[in-house]
Amino acid sequence: MTEIKNFIEHQLPVELNKIRLQTTKAIEIYDILEDYSYRVSREDFQRRWEAYRGPLEVENLVGSRTKDFQRLNNVFKQEMNEDQEEFLTKIKQKEDAISRLFMNNKIEKHEEYAKQMTFFKEQLEEMTEEARLYNSRE
Repeated sequence: MTEIKNFIEHQLPVELNKIRLQTTKAIEIYDILEDYSYRVSREDFQRRWEAYRGPLEVENLVGSRTKDFQRLNNVFKQEMNEDQEEFLTKIKQKEDAISRLFMNNKIEKHEEYAKQMTFFKEQLEEMTEEARLYNSRE
C-alpha cells in the first residue's frame, strides 16, 4: 500500500505532466491542420479528442482510486489495531505466566515443567514473529 501511495503522490503527477505536454503538442498540430482546412480522417479526429480528454480521465480515475485506497487503508489500520490489541493481551498473559513460574518448584514434576517451558518457548517465538510483522506494517 505504501508503494501505491508513493506512486500516486510522487510519480504519477510527473508522468501525467509528461502526457499533458505531449497531448498539448498533439492538439497544437491538429489546430494547425485545422487552420489550413486540412481534412483529417474520422479516426484521427477521434484520436484528437481522446488525447484531449485522456489526462482528465486519468485524473478522475486516480481520484476515485485514491478514495478506494483511503477506504482500504482505513480498514487495514483498523484490522492492524485489533490485531495489536489481541497481541497486547497475549503479552499480558505471558507476563502473568512468567510471574507464576516461581511456583514450579517440585522436582518430581520436572518433566511436566519441561513440556510447559517448551510450549512456552514456542509461543514466545511465534509472538516474536508477530511483533516483527506489526513493526514492518508500521
